[in-house]
Amino acid sequence: MNEPPKAPIGSVRMAKDGSLLIFLRTTTESGVVGHGYAVIGVHDPNHRLIVAQVGKLEPEQEAPLYPWPKA
Repeated sequence: MNEPPKAPIGSVRMAKDGSLLIFLRTTTESGVVGHGYAVIGVHDPNHRLIVAQVGKLEPEQEAPLYPWPKA
């Protein structure tokens, strides 16, 4: 089994309404930087999966987002 990377790929912040604000960042070996942003509403099926990955969040809390382990 491979050990997961130690560096986060971004962060997750819970909004006051429970939505998840996801901020992603990556860099290539040549130095190119990419950013991404997504909002996951409380009724989105992925909301539960993301909370399970990062741990319980309260509104206005932020946590690092690590890559999911490979199946």
